[in-house]
Amino acid sequence: MRNIGSDMKQLVKIMMAESNVKSITQLISDTNETIENEEEKINESSFRTALRNNTLRVRDLQKVAETMGYEIMFKKKDKK
Repeated sequence: MRNIGSDMKQLVKIMMAESNVKSITQLISDTNETIENEEEKINESSFRTALRNNTLRVRDLQKVAETMGYEIMFKKKDKK
């Protein structure tokens, strides 16, 4: 498991590279094809802004991760 900190842009770029996704445009298009409800679809411009500002919503990260064959998991840290 990789620990890349809190930089969402780096996380998405790694997943894209490992999944052979060539661009954000392709990623959003592929993701939106799997979403039936129009209100839940991801706006590409908003997604790009969220990546740039490191403010990506977990639900959007989960959607694009699933499109690329990943799942988001949270693990409680052991207390030191």
